[in-house]
Amino acid sequence: MRVFLSFLSFSLLLSSLPVYGQTMPSVPYSGKIAMEGINYHGHAWFTFSLGESNGTVHWRNGTDANASVQVFVRNGRYSVLLGGQGMTP
Repeated sequence: MRVFLSFLSFSLLLSSLPVYGQTMPSVPYSGKIAMEGINYHGHAWFTFSLGESNGTVHWRNGTDANASVQVFVRNGRYSVLLGGQGMTP
C-alpha cells in the first residue's frame, strides 16, 4: 500500500509539471543518508537524475553523468530543489 501511495504521489507530481519546452519549476526532494548505521553530518556530493527502468535518462542535475552538486547533510537528512540550487533546469 505504501509503495502504491508513493507511486501515486509521484505520478500526480509529474502530471502537474508543464509541457516539454516550457520553463519547469523546481521539484523539492529530501532524503536520509547513514554510513554503517550512523547518520552522516556535513557536506556531501550528490548526483541526481530522473529516468526509466530501461536506462533512458530524462533529466540530470548537470550537463553530464559525472556532474555533482554539493549538499549539506544535517543529522542524516538533506533537502534539495531538483532543477534549482545551480542544477540544470
